[in-house]
Amino acid sequence: MVNCEIHGWNPVPDDQLPVELPEDVEWRPTGESPLKLHPTWKNTTCPVCNGPATRETDTMDTFMCSSWYHLRYLSPKYDKGPFDPAEYDYWMPVDTYTGGIEHATMHLLYTRFFHKALRDAGIVKGNEPMMQLRNQGMVLGEDGDKMSKSKGNVIAPDVLVNKYGADSVRAYIMFFARWEMGAPWDSQGIEGAVRWVKRVWTLFTDSAADGETDKLPRTR
Repeated sequence: MVNCEIHGWNPVPDDQLPVELPEDVEWRPTGESPLKLHPTWKNTTCPVCNGPATRETDTMDTFMCSSWYHLRYLSPKYDKGPFDPAEYDYWMPVDTYTGGIEHATMHLLYTRFFHKALRDAGIVKGNEPMMQLRNQGMVLGEDGDKMSKSKGNVIAPDVLVNKYGADSVRAYIMFFARWEMGAPWDSQGIEGAVRWVKRVWTLFTDSAADGETDKLPRTR
């Protein structure tokens, strides 16, 4: 698609397809498409008036890959098609899809669309790619808001793992709130999970003395 200030958005004419992408792009840590930063590729002409126009630089949404990645995961080294049919027959459809509430109207919606299109093309079978959707709750910041870098309320898991060990962090995340509801993070609450893991650990070994968290297993 190309955008003209006078005629708006218009598709590239068929006789100009395919539009080849440049190879001299520069990848920068900005999160933007390198095509947007390319000095010349985005500049073109309007197919209506032949005036100056700009190409669309957001050419491939990430949902294009994530909508069918579960199929490629079945047989990532298979080179005779998108997936091994035998593996598909064994694993598909997915028993349970777990995600946040936003997935029902975003990723899962796109996945279902892809599946139905591939079904109509005779590539996959069945009406649905996933048999069940379960929404987990969200871990909020200690201020009760959704964790966000812009709000500065994100809890860095690496710091907690280095201090308490991965098992303690996992145990706290699993049990500090109802799975389907979630709750605000509590920095003090993890101490209870640490004590619980320590008691479990000392059932099998006497190497972890009372109060010495450095003796806990450091599973990662």
